[in-house]
Amino acid sequence: MRLHSLPRISTRLVKNPKHEHLATTTTTTTTFDRKATISSAAVKKNRRIFSTRASIPEQERSNSKNQNPAGFDVSSKVFPVTGAGGGLGLAQARYLAEHGAQVYCLDVKDAPSDQWLEVQASVADQGKGGMSYIQLDVTSHQQQHSAMATIADMHDGIDGGYFAAGINHVASLLDYAPGMASKVMDINFHGVLYSIQACAKQMIKHKKTGCLVPVASMSARVANRGLCCAPYNASKAAVVSLVQTSAAELAQYGIRVNAVLPGNCLTPMIRQNFQDQPRLEQEMKSQNMLGRLSVPEEYNGTILYLLSEASTYMTGSAVTVDGGYTAW
Repeated sequence: MRLHSLPRISTRLVKNPKHEHLATTTTTTTTFDRKATISSAAVKKNRRIFSTRASIPEQERSNSKNQNPAGFDVSSKVFPVTGAGGGLGLAQARYLAEHGAQVYCLDVKDAPSDQWLEVQASVADQGKGGMSYIQLDVTSHQQQHSAMATIADMHDGIDGGYFAAGINHVASLLDYAPGMASKVMDINFHGVLYSIQACAKQMIKHKKTGCLVPVASMSARVANRGLCCAPYNASKAAVVSLVQTSAAELAQYGIRVNAVLPGNCLTPMIRQNFQDQPRLEQEMKSQNMLGRLSVPEEYNGTILYLLSEASTYMTGSAVTVDGGYTAW
């Protein structure tokens, strides 16, 4: 079946042998009333889904030593996470799945990395939540809406979303190429806009409440000492403004929107900056109160709080987690 101008989406499941009960079909839509059943045996180039799901009896879950406190429980919740092929997105996707959520990792890479597959297997061995991989370009409005509809139809809704896809390009303001500036804005801002739109529409359709959490940056608030990337900072400031206005519009549906503003974090993007400008690493370490860079896992608790019912009275906020950089 041809779905308008978007090539047919096919799926492939990578199973953990301990979980032979995994589903083998998914449903996708490019509009909100037209469905096509997709066979997991027919893997196409344009999008692939690698899926692991696990479930345990409710009594066993309640007796788990890792049970979340009341309000922080995300077990059985469904969350799409963009930019989850690595870095912040993968770290938080793993954490949510380890706490019982079904997490859909959306990333531009054609197939998941060995690191992602290792994380997926580790999550499956724990027998709580699950992780699935979907190849997706966040700058495509159509792909985002189709993917979110697929996920929502499989689970009768979406419970929130975490949007960590982003890029940076380091160059002086006077030398910044217009094409690169447009690319940074397209991924960092338009990608988040489309994610919020697509998730919110499915949450409204399925009468779900929850929180949408885009990743902005402390760079939305300040200029970075020694790091020239004006369009990046501007794109993250735009995300903060988008969060505030989106929160105002979506509150009537019980949908909250909050941003997280990380500090300097040892992600693949930052490591590339260090290769381009070797002096940066030591400079960045000295510019916050803690005297070091963060690692992706240090944002796990913040994201769990924002996506769980522990933060039900919080919306339109921007949570800064930067080691004291912007307070100094």
